[in-house]
Amino acid sequence: SFVLALTGFVNGVEERIVTADGETQVTNTGDDGSDKSKEDGAEEKKEDFRATARIITLEELAEYDGKEEGKPIWLSILGEVYDVSKGPEHYGAKRGYNIFAGRDGSVPYITGKFTPEEASKSLSVLKSGECHSLEQWRQFYYDEKKYPFQGLSLGRFYDENRNPTEELIEFHQCVKDYKPPERRKRKPPKK
Repeated sequence: SFVLALTGFVNGVEERIVTADGETQVTNTGDDGSDKSKEDGAEEKKEDFRATARIITLEELAEYDGKEEGKPIWLSILGEVYDVSKGPEHYGAKRGYNIFAGRDGSVPYITGKFTPEEASKSLSVLKSGECHSLEQWRQFYYDEKKYPFQGLSLGRFYDENRNPTEELIEFHQCVKDYKPPERRKRKPPKK
């Protein structure tokens, strides 16, 4: 199993685990470690959106780059393709985030260098905390209803059978290895 995200809530943590077969399991844990999903009356949420996802080639993804008015705009983050057409002010032609349109440009989310060269970099350049931050960006698109999921991009992160590639598996391990820094206790002000 791979822990993909730990998302803080006021009353605890949501943990997403993606198994080797691509199934996602979600649990909510309270600050005390108790299972809050059961308390709320919700059963453990299981999703298998990858198992039936449409496979999108890189050539097809490139057609939706935001440069042709009226055509959908797609982006891929960690191999998950989302339709961001409802954000043309961000992803459209000559806009600040157009570098993400029509490609998988995962690394620039972290480095802030919005160039084709940066977009083509391997995830291996990221440190553990950066992997965690990139996973939070992926989670943003996953959760954002105005950016619907379209499928999985074939090649860099998923094979033709929807299995994660070695690069994506290593990324999941990088996320799993993330240890948040300990908070320092403040010293009381001197009187």
